[in-house]
Amino acid sequence: MNYNNALIYLEGLGNFGIKPGLQRMHNLLQEMGDPHKKLRYIHVTGTNGKGSTIAFINSILTEAGYRVGVYTSPHLNTWNERIKLNNNYITDEEFARLVFFVKDAVDKMIEKGYEHPTVFEIITAIAFQFFSENCCDIVLLEVGLGGEFDATNVIDAAEVSIITKISMDHSEYLGRTIEDIARTKSGILKKGTTLVLYPQDGHSENIIIEKATKNQCKVIIPDFAQIKINKMSVKGTSYRYSCYEEFNISLLGEHQIFNSIVALHACIALDQQGIFRINLNHIKQGLMKAHWSGRIEVLNDKPYIIMDGAHNEDGVFSLVKALKAYFPNKNINFIFGVLKDKDYLKMTQYILPIAKFVSTVSPLSDRSLSAAMLADIIHKQNFDNVKNFENLKEALHWNLSQSEEDAIICIMGSLYVVGEAKQLYQKGDYNATELV
Repeated sequence: MNYNNALIYLEGLGNFGIKPGLQRMHNLLQEMGDPHKKLRYIHVTGTNGKGSTIAFINSILTEAGYRVGVYTSPHLNTWNERIKLNNNYITDEEFARLVFFVKDAVDKMIEKGYEHPTVFEIITAIAFQFFSENCCDIVLLEVGLGGEFDATNVIDAAEVSIITKISMDHSEYLGRTIEDIARTKSGILKKGTTLVLYPQDGHSENIIIEKATKNQCKVIIPDFAQIKINKMSVKGTSYRYSCYEEFNISLLGEHQIFNSIVALHACIALDQQGIFRINLNHIKQGLMKAHWSGRIEVLNDKPYIIMDGAHNEDGVFSLVKALKAYFPNKNINFIFGVLKDKDYLKMTQYILPIAKFVSTVSPLSDRSLSAAMLADIIHKQNFDNVKNFENLKEALHWNLSQSEEDAIICIMGSLYVVGEAKQLYQKGDYNATELV
């Protein structure tokens, strides 16, 4: 079977949707010979910052010479992006082979009367098989949704568990309060593991610590008060932390400093367990080289074209804070597309105070809020400089045709929009220099 047939199979499984629970994964992996039991893990959950934290850790561990598997979601353009080995995506050929390897196991499950697994469960099983076949030293495993009943939580234990910043998102599945979400996400904690916990707001931190205490987990909470920022610009950030010498990162935004420190603590904890050897030079070089696509990513500088996958209240808050820091006293031209199940009203309230113009688009998803409806919502907030567009390409070309060299265009609101922008950029479907 080829790659296209594999995609047809996966895309035909949409009806199985989101179904929390682990029994389907246990059944599927048992049919496959339990490949997940042959691996070591760093298990990462949270609302925002999971992918960036994993990117930092991956870069550090790769720098230290280890075979590092990375499993993240969602993808921007292709399914392959979810599964990496030492910074290389799984090939089309390997992906197709493993899709049908797992499909055979699914067929056997169905013959036995078991419930059909979801698409995410099948992709997760593919990742476990790939990492097992390639003898990864460690796998950086990102939770898909929540924690306790997420497909990734089928693993027996992790060397280190990480909970990044928690905020409101996916409340229809995870709970209507931050505290409910914290309980769900703390469900990844297994007995005796080390937890690196991003400092949380309110009662949620106590909920997580209580769960960690019950599971006899060692808890490490970074002290962000010990950060001293030396320099921040669109070229990168230099900072000091605690007793450590200077670190440099290229990922943009103050929140990425926090994520890098969580990654630093996770790698130190891993080293202290005695199985992995990670020194300060590995950490420094790894932090500096880390990259995570679609997170305040600069595509062009004259004019500035920036894209960011912020798609919830906290993510947009961090984006706006970064834009204010990098471009003080400048108004931004936003290209904004959002899904209808997100808190788009709150998102608009963050961007409008610094917006010069807002171009609305519809993400390429059946869950998208229409560009016309989003424009109307913005217009009703007494903001007249808004226009809806048929598609992202049209919006981007219009913005470039209207912009001076010192303009700032920010594409944001959804990973679907960012993924489409990335494709346009890679195909060369727009050229900022020619259009200005």
